[in-house]
Amino acid sequence: VLSEDCKKYIFSKQDALSIARYIRLDFDEVKGVKSGDAIPTHYNIEVYNRGKNSIQDVQIKYTLYYTQGNLNKGGSDRKTATGTLSSGKIYDSDSVTLPTQSISIVRKSKPASGGGWCGPNVPGGRRVDSMTGVVVDVIVDGEIVRTESSNRALLTKALKNR
Repeated sequence: VLSEDCKKYIFSKQDALSIARYIRLDFDEVKGVKSGDAIPTHYNIEVYNRGKNSIQDVQIKYTLYYTQGNLNKGGSDRKTATGTLSSGKIYDSDSVTLPTQSISIVRKSKPASGGGWCGPNVPGGRRVDSMTGVVVDVIVDGEIVRTESSNRALLTKALKNR
């Protein structure tokens, strides 16, 4: 049994809860045309309204997770990029696709000076960047109503760090 205050709170959040229930997100990693050593890569986030009513202006706050190799010292660094998108109006049983910003993914090698093996103390090496995934917060009336990710392990990690 809920108190009157609890009932009022739930009714005041009814629209946000409804949107959270009826929104489905799909993620598609998109690689562009290679330019030099870089391949511009982004995610298309499809926001699908499974409900029977239109939804207006759902905000999508995303964080892209990727690694960037280092030709000089070897290894790679973990990086993130964030952005916010707005869905506009999504009609019932319809969807919109929102592209994130692009990240330049590079794969190249730098030969060691004098030839031979490349390692942490030898100039030269490989740079291998990779896109790890995207975590998305669905925001309605300034509140996060749902969080999803292209990668379950990434979602677990992101939620632990909040």
